[in-house]
Amino acid sequence: MALYHFQKKGKKKILIWQWSRKRGIKEAKERIGDIVKDIKGLLKKKKKVRVLEVGCGYGRALLELKKLFKDRIEIHGINKEKRWNLKLIKRYALHQKIFTKQDINQNLPKIYIADAGKKLKFPNNYFDYIYSQACVQYIANKAFFMEEINRILKKDGLARLDIQPRNMELPVELQNLFEIWDNSKRIDFIKYVKQFKNIKVIHTQKRSIGVITVRKAKNFNMNLKFIKDIFLQDICDDWHPRKAIFKVKK
Repeated sequence: MALYHFQKKGKKKILIWQWSRKRGIKEAKERIGDIVKDIKGLLKKKKKVRVLEVGCGYGRALLELKKLFKDRIEIHGINKEKRWNLKLIKRYALHQKIFTKQDINQNLPKIYIADAGKKLKFPNNYFDYIYSQACVQYIANKAFFMEEINRILKKDGLARLDIQPRNMELPVELQNLFEIWDNSKRIDFIKYVKQFKNIKVIHTQKRSIGVITVRKAKNFNMNLKFIKDIFLQDICDDWHPRKAIFKVKK
């Protein structure tokens, strides 16, 4: 995927940003719920909150949160590819006039280039609030990712995630992106996670399945053995998610 492209309009060239990487507060509310309301709730109990977005793209939502809450939040973001870095986010913020040249540097998020399906380089109990809008479908070991979110979440923290367990646009045999097996029986992801008291399945304006909120749980373990993941683009260039297959541990 290109970082951006140019489109001719008369004699001018207009910079066009990738629509799927520029989701802001409005898009987050439609997809995963009201992140602004969540943060306001946390700020009633503490002076400042530390926020992480997994798969932040151009960082629009983080930048809008920073503009709204100013010094009361500390913003962090994870992207997988090195080219989706702080330099790109700064260029996007200035081009979109979210911040000016005078105030941009003190309002940028801290960006980490990392595979969110592997151990994250954050200490335990580090973030007050974590959210992810649309990146979990690209993560290989999705169960480990959920365990890591719990690990780095503070005791009184909250995570809001679109796990994207199914993609109905794919052929039927590939639609389950978070596939769980108990011997010869396949278990629905939503039914499986409902056993965990710290996880709540929710419905949002644009998502009828797969969005969850997570509260901190002691010794949280999904009890799943990671068997294999399939990068669907190896089958078809137009299929980008990763299908992950798990087995319930005995």
